Amino acid sequence: PAVPAEAQPPAPAPPAVPAPVAVPALAPLPSSIAPPPAVNPATPLPVVTSQPVPIEAATPAPEPEAPPADGRVVGMEELPQDLRATLAKFSVSGHVWSEEPGLRLLTVNDRIVREGQDAAPGVRLEQITQDGAVFSLRGWRFRVTGR
Repeated sequence: PAVPAEAQPPAPAPPAVPAPVAVPALAPLPSSIAPPPAVNPATPLPVVTSQPVPIEAATPAPEPEAPPADGRVVGMEELPQDLRATLAKFSVSGHVWSEEPGLRLLTVNDRIVREGQDAAPGVRLEQITQDGAVFSLRGWRFRVTGR
């Protein structure tokens, strides 16, 4: 059936067209500016030589603190600042200890890890203890406890 003209929605208005913008004409260049001289292709270009500029030696980065020579285990708070920064997003959220080593596991950064596996890039889970775990990072051995 045909729809009466009064019941039909009005046609959309045409999009507005912006008014033209006047662009000022560019002024001619002043006559005091001379064009560049013509170059004769047969004339050799001058050779420019320079003395090497010495580069100041960069201040060497401080030597990283060496891990304890006796291999002792330290707390995370005892690690050098650069290593603690590496572990900023390191999170232990689950811990299962058993007298049977094969049943021990740890949840690190929402991932199940067993002894001898990497818990995070460069961080190895050395041992799961009754109250936490021992990890190694760049020669440092550190402990995380749940208590």
